[in-house]
Amino acid sequence: MLAPLFAAIRADPALLRQKQPDMIRKLQTQATNTDAQGTGNKVTDQEASFATLLEAHGFAFQPKQATATATTATAAATVPGKYYNYQVNGSQRSIDFRAFEHNGTTMTRHIDLDLKHTTSDVFFLNDGWFHKDVVYIVTWDRRTSAPRKKKTSEPATLIALGQDIPSPEESACMEELLAIKKKYNTEFKGCGSLSTYIRFANRYKCDRFTPEETERLYGRVAV
Repeated sequence: MLAPLFAAIRADPALLRQKQPDMIRKLQTQATNTDAQGTGNKVTDQEASFATLLEAHGFAFQPKQATATATTATAAATVPGKYYNYQVNGSQRSIDFRAFEHNGTTMTRHIDLDLKHTTSDVFFLNDGWFHKDVVYIVTWDRRTSAPRKKKTSEPATLIALGQDIPSPEESACMEELLAIKKKYNTEFKGCGSLSTYIRFANRYKCDRFTPEETERLYGRVAV
């Protein structure tokens, strides 16, 4: 479903670094109600570039207002075709996009995607960790120069499933931390007038995404 789009990104990572002001305005207002507050966070250039690519590959934008009263996130898509939603679960929660096929009655296939861009070699995980079966698209500048030499870099893109990205050691560490988070968020009631809630703002380094590892991880993505 997304194989041609992913191939285009892999062939030219600059496609996700375009200025798309019209698409930014479209996504910000969810395209249906100009009086609405729209999305909570500003639409990024990366997100607008990706939405532009989706539409270039035949996907039609379905704003959240169109499905606000529907029983499913895609119930309003009554015309058979390919569609995409933006910020399905809100502005600060995964996922950023859902691309799906609809037969006029029900959604027949979907791919959930989360986009990350960094001008350094570290990106943030809004929900603290990677989600299973979500395709992560990470853009950054991969260093090509040797240590202690004048820094040179090239645009790089990772396309990988959430469960495939972390190492076994990293996954084990997060399982322990998530158990602690769950315990305190469900059992600890705060102190006096203080109500507490633990939320992660974890970061992840791109240094392990070598060209070989990037290629291996992409090979596990069913598109």
